Amino acid sequence: SLEMSSSPIYVGQDKESVVLFEFTIADSIAADVVKRAKAARYVIVSDEHVWKACGETFMGTLEAQGVKVLYKLIPSGESSKTRATKERIEDWMLEQECTRDTVLIALGGGVVGDLTGFLAATYMRGIRFVQIPTSLLAMVDASVGGKTGVNTPKGKNLIGSFHQPVAVYVDPLVFHTLPDRQFNNGMAEVIKCACIRNPKMFEVLETRSEAVLARDPELVLYLVRESIAIKAQVVTEDYQELLGLRGILNWGHTVGHAVEALMQPEMLHGECVSIGCVKEAALSRALGHLHPSAVGRITRCFQLYKLPVVLPPHLDVDAMMRGMAVDKKNTDGKLKCVLLSGIGTLFEDKASPVDAQLMRLVIAPCVQVHPSGPISGSVRPPGSKSISNRVLPLAALGKGTCSISGLLHSDDTQRMMECLSLLMEHGDSALEWVEGGSVLRVNGCGGALRCPSKALYMGNSGTTARFLTSVVCLVPEGEILLTGNPRMCERPAADLVEALKAH
Repeated sequence: SLEMSSSPIYVGQDKESVVLFEFTIADSIAADVVKRAKAARYVIVSDEHVWKACGETFMGTLEAQGVKVLYKLIPSGESSKTRATKERIEDWMLEQECTRDTVLIALGGGVVGDLTGFLAATYMRGIRFVQIPTSLLAMVDASVGGKTGVNTPKGKNLIGSFHQPVAVYVDPLVFHTLPDRQFNNGMAEVIKCACIRNPKMFEVLETRSEAVLARDPELVLYLVRESIAIKAQVVTEDYQELLGLRGILNWGHTVGHAVEALMQPEMLHGECVSIGCVKEAALSRALGHLHPSAVGRITRCFQLYKLPVVLPPHLDVDAMMRGMAVDKKNTDGKLKCVLLSGIGTLFEDKASPVDAQLMRLVIAPCVQVHPSGPISGSVRPPGSKSISNRVLPLAALGKGTCSISGLLHSDDTQRMMECLSLLMEHGDSALEWVEGGSVLRVNGCGGALRCPSKALYMGNSGTTARFLTSVVCLVPEGEILLTGNPRMCERPAADLVEALKAH
């Protein structure tokens, strides 16, 4: 069973903002707004889609409280989140003679919330506002924490202010009104929160995805509350991001924002963040902080919610690196990124400096390897036949002697060693067990492979088939037959063969 409180969540050292869950847009939010934020008039900012769905109904409930209400609509979508849109609304409010005792109401998704919050922060040097998020993404992310802003051609949210809403109203009835893609879009931020602070919540996301996607009311509300609670705690401790702690909420966004800047409007924010989280998890793994199995779990979790985990193939890496160069977490011209050391555990409670070249390597669609001379040294692969069968051909193709300790003894690695012996000029003597059979010494051929005198028998070793098929393409001439047992002959290999033919 899930432990879930029904009490409000407060944000800020002085509880200046509150997140409420017991009111609905259709009947009860309006009365609480008027009670909590008394004003001479209320101005609703919404977008065209949301207004058709619930705007007029909400405005009617607000007018029923006996207050004066105005509304302003903006076109739906990220393209409205600009300085020009903000200026048009400001001019209209001045024409309507809105004064400092006006309360703004953001009724919509993240675009409406960010824009309205920034408008409230600057209009007559700051007026009050409330958030009524109508998307899952806005509920767990944009509406909470007081970050407001607009986009520029240089990037997202680069112009803005910190300005806390008086209240945020999360209407649980909204969950069932969202299209699947929009719901999954919001789930990206939920998964992000679990990855940085809540391993128990991550397990729920892993094991109960079908119920979540079916919009189980109790389960979805639990995930939303937990996500908001994580953000509220972080924001309370580091409201204006002076300590660096608030930057942890930006995990996945260094890469994610760079993707989003290049992929709008085709991709949604959460879809870009999903890719960003997977790539930044891979970055943590590359730095030695995160176990490969954790990267796999994170990747599979995003996939459970039908979110993308790979970069679109046509994205330009240089353009992405330029986008990341102006990320708000960077300092002194150094790229910074939030790193994980485990699921629910951070490497440090702030963004860490990372090598830009390593980031480029992580996001690059392919890597070109250049020979670097003889390799004299030793390696110790983990107990995995897949990794062992990667290490063996690399050591064989290298120039120099490589000692491999802890090599997994299995039929698969034995098949790979037998096949490599047939391809290498010195045959069996190129691979030699030493130190009582605990270390395999490989005398690399420097890529000088020969055409074997007989077929290469791989048994039923799938890893040998995958990696050796590529290796034999380096043999300068001759015909090579790869074979195995009956089961091996049934394995699908068309994609690999076609890729090798193409190159």
